[in-house]
Amino acid sequence: MGQYPSALLHGPETNLDTYYKIKNAVDKGNSFFYEVLHYTKSKTKYWVYLDGQCIKNQAGEVEKYVIVLTDVSELKRQKELVMRSESELNALISNTGGIHVLLDENLQVLNYNLAAANASSRLFKKPLSKGINVLENVPVESKSDFSYLAQLAFQGTATTNREVRVPHTNIYWQVNYIPTKDHTGKVIGIVFTALDITARKQEEDNTMRTKMPLSQAEIMANMGSW
Repeated sequence: MGQYPSALLHGPETNLDTYYKIKNAVDKGNSFFYEVLHYTKSKTKYWVYLDGQCIKNQAGEVEKYVIVLTDVSELKRQKELVMRSESELNALISNTGGIHVLLDENLQVLNYNLAAANASSRLFKKPLSKGINVLENVPVESKSDFSYLAQLAFQGTATTNREVRVPHTNIYWQVNYIPTKDHTGKVIGIVFTALDITARKQEEDNTMRTKMPLSQAEIMANMGSW
């Protein structure tokens, strides 16, 4: 109570340069879009895209801002993964949270973590193992979509933060299809990841996006070091 959101969300590694850029945009009555590091109450770091859209009256004066926050922590984690060597990638996949599956160009499973194995057995009633074609464990309703997005990844185009409902369940995932490259930049595989966002979907319809109208004065007061 009695604290601005910035006092609760920002921490020692937030970027002051980003703060001043946002402050400058607000001073000029402009919209803005930046990547910002936030902190939970327990001091756990997480990344968001901060999208600020100014709302003006008929006279062209800014009356308020609509602020949209999109959690991109998982995307940041995947970007870090694809920069690692294959051996490091396998080690990270085996020991990380969320669902992670490493695939080759033929969609054969090269590696996966415990969360992926558990999800395949629990949701799709099929064991996951190295060497199988992953489409064998993908629900019929999702095979075409999965195959298309995987091929895009092999062509170098990542698909990130795609929200999907797992067929025949009330479970929602945020999925990513990330190309992995060797030192020459050649795509050698893809990492498929899935993060369970069911709780957030049930809590609010705008799962990863929180809107809050603020007056220009309020947004200035709420800003801290970014």
